[in-house]
Amino acid sequence: MNNKDLIDFILNYSWIKNREKLNTSTRLEEDLYIYGDDAEEFLCGYSDRFSVDISNFNFSKYFTKEVYFYSIYKWLNRHKEKKTLTIGDLEKGISAGRLDDYILSKEKAE
Repeated sequence: MNNKDLIDFILNYSWIKNREKLNTSTRLEEDLYIYGDDAEEFLCGYSDRFSVDISNFNFSKYFTKEVYFYSIYKWLNRHKEKKTLTIGDLEKGISAGRLDDYILSKEKAE
């Protein structure tokens, strides 16, 4: 991955500090544990930093709400599938200038 600005941005929000562990398949919630209020803050910062319109992005489809016991919550709700948002998806949002279901599904179908 050669989008250094995006990787630097992600490293500021993530507990992972090794850029070699990040790639286009890295999942924000599942791999980087960005969820709840942190996910909303992350995407608002992403929107501002990279001029990406997120006004039609549905947070609840992609991120777990803020909870105190994340791993227990995820286990109890394991049958309620969330859509996955990856670093590659964020790159697509930057290219398109917006991040929403249409852009994400369009890009995955191609």
